[in-house]
Amino acid sequence: MTGLPPPRAVWRWRLIRALESIGRTGWAGLGALAIAALLTLTVLHRLNQERLALIHEVTDLRSGRAPSNADGERLAALLPSPAAATDFANLLHTLAARDGVRIERTDYQMLRENGKALLLYHADVVAVAPYLRLRSWLDRLLEERPTMAIDGLVFERATTDAAEVTAHLRLTLYMKAEP
Repeated sequence: MTGLPPPRAVWRWRLIRALESIGRTGWAGLGALAIAALLTLTVLHRLNQERLALIHEVTDLRSGRAPSNADGERLAALLPSPAAATDFANLLHTLAARDGVRIERTDYQMLRENGKALLLYHADVVAVAPYLRLRSWLDRLLEERPTMAIDGLVFERATTDAAEVTAHLRLTLYMKAEP
């Protein structure tokens, strides 16, 4: 008697043959598909939420709404006191000597921001050194004083083959004004 195999055995045989026929390349493709699906469900969802939050924040800033008070308090905690101005001047010269940068001229000016509890300490500096030493010196300054901004930076070279570069810098140290 040559009857047909049970339907369950037929489907099992077809499944085994299909899995054997896709080979290594097929398995690698299925693995890549599974990883892509996993990334889509986890990482991209979180990135989209962050993008929407940033869009909302930009919309608030463009409409003129002030940032939350927590942001203002966090910023105020980062700003140094006015005593940091003398430390800043000393730091400029100390790091310049350490990095082999010659400061030819420095002008300082303290300004108070109108309507804000903010002091600006401007330093106009003319420094001379090889280009990479100047860059290293600026990097160290920014590491030491994260509330400092580089408002202006112009490099000049006397001749094309000159080893040293003259840098004209406009630095601003932001500090909180004491009431």
